[in-house]
Amino acid sequence: RGKVSSVHLVKDSATGLGRGSCFVTYAEKASADDAVASPWTLEARTLVATRAVDRTTASTLRDATKIGAATKRKLEAREHGDKRRLDLASEGLVQNDDAAAADVPEGDMKKRERARQETSLKLRNPLFHVNPARLSIRNLAKHVDDPSGNLAR
Repeated sequence: RGKVSSVHLVKDSATGLGRGSCFVTYAEKASADDAVASPWTLEARTLVATRAVDRTTASTLRDATKIGAATKRKLEAREHGDKRRLDLASEGLVQNDDAAAADVPEGDMKKRERARQETSLKLRNPLFHVNPARLSIRNLAKHVDDPSGNLAR
């Protein structure tokens, strides 16, 4: 669809993972016009191609005819609050100064803190969310094999 001069993949600064977008510079304006007008797919996933604008303009755009649908959804999500259920990330959290931590061994508290830090790092990436129907059970004894299915209830 035209000669590409450069491609810049946008990465999350906290995790180093791709954020799901990139900037492409074409050698000719006509190629860029064709890229915006043409539908794009990658591995059966529909991609949205729009013209790049400076950050100030990007933050003020709200009209779906000027920006892509994915960008519009992101801007609306910011206005209406995050829907990734981040409020559940601290559910059941036991910290050193809690009454529930009184009988917990120091080694276990360190494991809990590492797990909390790992979760916090993952949730900085907008692609991660908290699933309200899934539990993380850690530190089970090595002999537990649950043949009766009691943990799966």
